[in-house]
Amino acid sequence: MSKTVMIVEDNELNMKLFHDLLEAHGYHPIGTRYAREGLLDPTVPNYPVFNPGYSDANSQQIWGAAEADVIKEGMTPQAAAEKALKRIGQILAKYPIAES
Repeated sequence: MSKTVMIVEDNELNMKLFHDLLEAHGYHPIGTRYAREGLLDPTVPNYPVFNPGYSDANSQQIWGAAEADVIKEGMTPQAAAEKALKRIGQILAKYPIAES
């Protein structure tokens, strides 16, 4: 029995690529273009489904940069954490949460 995997992707070519790749590895992919549909299915969505700002912040490796500030720059852990949280706040502000 193959495992079912949900793909939330609005780009048709990416959707086909992920679908074909997962299917080739024995999974049963189900595709949707909208995050809301991803939330209504009987699965637990990843946090980027709720707000793409999480993916944006993750891709910028903000916590890794905070660690580097402490190690290389001699910044205190508290100051590095505050700097990282401020940057994350700036990123999330670009992606307001819509009221339903």
